[in-house]
Amino acid sequence: MDLTIRIENTGTADAKSVRATIDDLDLSGTKEAFLGTIEPGNDGPAVFSLQTDQEGEFPYTLTIQYTDDYGAHTTRQPLNLVVAGPDAVPAIAIAAAVLIAVIVAAAFWYRRRKRE
Repeated sequence: MDLTIRIENTGTADAKSVRATIDDLDLSGTKEAFLGTIEPGNDGPAVFSLQTDQEGEFPYTLTIQYTDDYGAHTTRQPLNLVVAGPDAVPAIAIAAAVLIAVIVAAAFWYRRRKRE
């Protein structure tokens, strides 16, 4: 799965060398994204490619590092990733549609054979 986090520069100067890192997440995959420069009032995507075969809630910390006219900065934000299991509704709907089609075809064939 891809986790995309939009990082916005709400300051008045360019945020340079913007780097986002996911800490304390028990999933494998890419946990670091380099965004480069984000101008004031703009945002940029931090994209993380993660792998999991389990569902549930996964707490983690997002660490953002950047430099601006006032020096180097680091900010941390605790977040929670919710992974849902596969949705069985489409498979059930397809199976039901096929079953209905088979029943309709069988009824049509039975009526046709009965007339002959």
